[in-house]
Amino acid sequence: MNKIIALLLLQLSIIAAFAQNAPTLQQVWTTDTTQLRTPESALYDPAKDVIYVANINGISKDNKDGDGFISKVKPDGKIENLKWITGLNDPKGMAIVNGKLYVSDMDQVVEIDIAKGTVIKKYDITGAKFLNDVAATANGDVLITDSGANKAYKLSNGKISLWLDDADLNKPNGLFVEKGTTYLASMNLGIVRKVDSKTNKLSAWVEGVPYTDGIASDGKGSFYFSNWNGEVYYTPATGGQGVKLLDTKDKKINAADIDYAVKYNYLLVPTFFGNTLVAYKVVKK
Repeated sequence: MNKIIALLLLQLSIIAAFAQNAPTLQQVWTTDTTQLRTPESALYDPAKDVIYVANINGISKDNKDGDGFISKVKPDGKIENLKWITGLNDPKGMAIVNGKLYVSDMDQVVEIDIAKGTVIKKYDITGAKFLNDVAATANGDVLITDSGANKAYKLSNGKISLWLDDADLNKPNGLFVEKGTTYLASMNLGIVRKVDSKTNKLSAWVEGVPYTDGIASDGKGSFYFSNWNGEVYYTPATGGQGVKLLDTKDKKINAADIDYAVKYNYLLVPTFFGNTLVAYKVVKK
């Protein structure tokens, strides 16, 4: 019993230390509420120095309404091109590979030529129920979660294949790949796990992040996670218990699929029903 108590005290002291050293978020700018429409995800493109924002454009019974679009936002928060890409349905997660932007769109993955600003191809995923986040591996594969089917897919060399199929994924959403490690969030469990690159087995990493949506990193050992309902959490690369940095739930402002713009030290938070993109400067202690 004494050993158990000692272990609990040690865990509590570690959590307290994480919280004490956690960074703070300072709002830098927010887009106005008259342009973006149900923004679900943001992605900073360092090559073009621009932020892509996926706009679902309202929730309707017939989601295949073709009114979804991708916006281009400047790093100062000004809209560069509101409807850069149009004709999508409910665009969500995004990833960049070799000058191409890949976007999940209900039961398709849309490939966009960034330089030309045109849709190249749409990949149908048979049986997909709710394609959500997207991430790219170092070798150019594109990973896609299906939150409605507890599955995840891979787009490799122009072909779609099933990557993960496990009830334990429990509404998989956020995906992130860094330095050869893949991280995957399970919304219903409020946890983020690592995925073994060889066996696809899941291992514990971060817990205590309710309704986990987006995953982002500053590339220097700090990770950030969004709770779709309106929270942002932090943890160091060692993982453990998430530390809350932001809470806008009482204002009914969501925090959807986030991204980190390393050049500006900005955490980018789409507010979904709030119809804005908010940039927070990350201030470390």
